[in-house]
Amino acid sequence: MSELKKKLKSYAALSAGILIAGTKVVKSQIKYTDVNPDNKVRGNSFALDLDQDGNNDMVMAQYYYQSYYYDYVTMTTTYFAHNKVEAFNYGGSTVQFVNTGGGNFYGAQLDSGTTVGPVNSFTPFSFANLGSSTDSISDPSYAWRDKVVDKYLGVRLISTDTFYGWVRLDYDTASTSFTIKDYALEMTAKKPIVLRDASFVYDTAFTIGENPLNGAVVGTVKSKLVDTFRIVFGNTGNAFAIDNMGEITVNDSSAVDFETNPVFSLRVAGNSGFNEDTANVTINLTDFADEIPPVIANQTFTVNENAPNGTIVDTVIATDDSTLTYSTVAGNTGSTFAIDSNNGEIMVNDSTLLDFETTPSFSLTVNVNDGTYDRQATITINLINVFETGIKEISGGIRFSLYPNPVGDDRKVQISFPSLISTVKVNIMDISGKVISTYKNIKGNKVLDLSGLTAGVYFVRVDEGINVSVKKIILK
Repeated sequence: MSELKKKLKSYAALSAGILIAGTKVVKSQIKYTDVNPDNKVRGNSFALDLDQDGNNDMVMAQYYYQSYYYDYVTMTTTYFAHNKVEAFNYGGSTVQFVNTGGGNFYGAQLDSGTTVGPVNSFTPFSFANLGSSTDSISDPSYAWRDKVVDKYLGVRLISTDTFYGWVRLDYDTASTSFTIKDYALEMTAKKPIVLRDASFVYDTAFTIGENPLNGAVVGTVKSKLVDTFRIVFGNTGNAFAIDNMGEITVNDSSAVDFETNPVFSLRVAGNSGFNEDTANVTINLTDFADEIPPVIANQTFTVNENAPNGTIVDTVIATDDSTLTYSTVAGNTGSTFAIDSNNGEIMVNDSTLLDFETTPSFSLTVNVNDGTYDRQATITINLINVFETGIKEISGGIRFSLYPNPVGDDRKVQISFPSLISTVKVNIMDISGKVISTYKNIKGNKVLDLSGLTAGVYFVRVDEGINVSVKKIILK
């Protein structure tokens, strides 16, 4: 045991230079310390000041039994590491640990939600074993074994009175290291603490420009151990929203106005499922020199189906003192339309998609930007159903099918007549009705080679005496 005491003294010396960051005291009298970054203990030690009085209360360390190394050399490739929790009498305090029972004083592996308090059994000794690279894997009586993530060590601090707390740990599969993440102590004497009975929200400040778009991200509230957030007060005009990750977004841009309310002082609450903490979140607005955002309203336009590429549909109307930039941000399926970024003129970009029978109406979301502000509106474009080519299909005309339609890159399509007795003439026409090519004496099935045609909308006309049938065909 003399060798062990020497090691404990060396760990105490090591721990003296360790800084612990991220402390916060909450109204529930739980003192919480966030070990940031998480501290991996492997062949060294880490000091914890549970009650935040400036004196370290305990040291968590890892060390080796040389005798185990020789006895069990075939079980490992390195020294046998034993993770120990050593308690030192700093500042008149003594730390004891929840044990696993059975006379073995191993620090218990506890789950979130477990209550630590007077009813627990605590070890009265100066250290408690977490496990070893032999026994913690093979012996189920050891509390910490295999890979452990986010489990808790229950502690009891005895100083002027008795206080209960926890330490949150990760423990590796080989039991050769453990990681300290954070810890807390209930400062009401003799009051039990629920593991993870702490959520912490930190005062945070953000700066954004006035009149942002709805949904714009303001920032994320600094927090720890929080599952849900809510804005308690200060959210004038319901200007902002917060999600369960603590991200604040603009909910109503009209309420985010510098001249009306240059600073929002929000009170934000974070809840862990066990308790709730609150903090001040300040959102400062930047004044944009009283610039007026662009004004744009929803508008409706019309255009003939199958209108050629380049056909001007109409011009989006928007007003502002500055030069505007136009763009479509949604609804322009397949880039059917193009918009002039300088003047808002909308034109046909892909006439093959202007098919009344397939999509009689388009709803574009158009954004205008004046260099500072963005504003959006819905531009509806209704297609006019055009009687293609002016060729009227006579009732009782010839039945036929085209496959594939639309036609792919090979520009070949099969025309099929399910019950054709006589031969027919097939004309390929453009949308003006002009005949481009003709196939005569067709009967049954025929592959039409349209490789000489560019992408666009065409029509197939079948003539049999007085019977005429017309179908649209699209070349991609």
